[in-house]
Amino acid sequence: MTYRTKLLQTGLVIGLYAAVAQASAGAGYLGREFPTFTARDAITGRQFSLNDLRGKVVLVDFWATWCGPCVAELPNVLRAHRKYKDQGFEIVSISLDSNNNRFRSFVRNKGMNWYHVMEGGGWKTRLARKYSVNSIPRMYLLDAEGICISENVRGRKLDGAIQRGLAKMPVAQDGEHTKRGTNRPSNRVGPAVARRLRTQLDDARARVNQTADSLLESADQLDALAEVIDDLDAQLAVPEDSARLKQRFVYLHNELHKIRHTMFMSGLIDDQRTVKLPTSPLEPPSMSDSRAFVKAKQQLEAARAAIDLMKRVDAQVRDELASIGEEIRSLRGDISRGSLSGKALESRVGQVCDQADSFAQRWQNSWQNRLREADGIITAMAQPIKTLSYRLQGLLRRIAAVRDQLSQSPSDAPALKELRDAFGAICNEVRETYDRLQGLGINVGDAPPLPTNPFDGRRLTDRRILAQLDEQIQVADNAVEPALETVAHYKRRLEALTEEAVAMQGELAERLGNERDADDLRPRFSELCRKILALQDQLARPSS
Repeated sequence: MTYRTKLLQTGLVIGLYAAVAQASAGAGYLGREFPTFTARDAITGRQFSLNDLRGKVVLVDFWATWCGPCVAELPNVLRAHRKYKDQGFEIVSISLDSNNNRFRSFVRNKGMNWYHVMEGGGWKTRLARKYSVNSIPRMYLLDAEGICISENVRGRKLDGAIQRGLAKMPVAQDGEHTKRGTNRPSNRVGPAVARRLRTQLDDARARVNQTADSLLESADQLDALAEVIDDLDAQLAVPEDSARLKQRFVYLHNELHKIRHTMFMSGLIDDQRTVKLPTSPLEPPSMSDSRAFVKAKQQLEAARAAIDLMKRVDAQVRDELASIGEEIRSLRGDISRGSLSGKALESRVGQVCDQADSFAQRWQNSWQNRLREADGIITAMAQPIKTLSYRLQGLLRRIAAVRDQLSQSPSDAPALKELRDAFGAICNEVRETYDRLQGLGINVGDAPPLPTNPFDGRRLTDRRILAQLDEQIQVADNAVEPALETVAHYKRRLEALTEEAVAMQGELAERLGNERDADDLRPRFSELCRKILALQDQLARPSS
């Protein structure tokens, strides 16, 4: 083989490896027009197309909340958006998340106020397949004509790439294109347009203020309850009027449940972040029981922690509203100063009005949104209950099988060993099942004794073992049957909740499809939420 032939083969191999590497990192579009797509914004619910953003520098960012490098790059992306959004820079994030609640909460908390696509398919999502994205973060920067000018640029390099894209944008002045690289506004809006934009902003501000007022009412209630806890804490040190003390405990319990219920209905808390509260009113301690004082103190601390969590959630939403309000004030100033072009001003006013409208709609109709999620919340609670039910039913069958083996009066060593091992496994599983029940917060009432294996530490030839085994088989039966009844009780409650949620979804869809008012369903959903929260209070979250 000649040197030239070897060189050609080596070049082919290197080229093949390069092609494979490029395919694994996603299709290369550098210098080419980026293929467009149409999708629904995951936050506002509005459909948009990548073509709608022609005329802007656009960052198309494939990411996920569970992706460490994506989250590490986010502060840099946020800085770039704040710095260049008024100059014609926009972001379209395409999430590979599957958990909608986690995704929406993350986006809201981080202030990622741009376009979002989240179709729930993970790596198999439609757009990940379309653009051959096999690793994230994956970023494409497009110029105003939709040409990809940079791929996977991060850190400080992102800033420079955006500046180069903005510098290429033609800026119109008096109907003609002028030199590139200036960000001077193309025109000042006329009085009629200015009045229209101010009216739109005033309407958006009214929606924001209305939502903020309702949140501030909840915040005031939480502050008042925090004072009640401090007062009760002081009274525990020198209890005087036990009747009045009990009344205050009952009041605290009821008000905490009311506020948490309102926040759940409004979508501010969900099953992953449920505020745990006592299922029954806190009892003031007896003067003669020192341990009761310790328990009461612990209950008050738990109530204080619940209030702190609800206040943090409340504050996050109010921060988001404040950000929208600040943007509205800024835009009113831009209208007065004429510091933005008519096109840029119209675009920003439209975006902030959409944000305010989306937020107000989410708040006002949140019970309808929560109804669509209720079935998933119930399913998450039902899964460990169903698993325990199957496990307990299987235990009863295995206990019956051991009883049948014992009825045959086994005498040879192999049969006795088989009997010993089978019942030993049953004893272990009964104990493990009761541990799981305790971990889930399920109380079987007067806990029955658990079975022990009479073979342990004894010779197989000891004839007394079989008589004791008969007694322990009955002990096992007595332990499994009430546990199965208790689990079946919770299973029936969860199935009833599922049926109610599905029925309400069907009725809601029928009402909305016929453009009929569905607000009379709200009390039914409110009652469904109370039942969901009551079960979540009783059932502890299983450890993963």
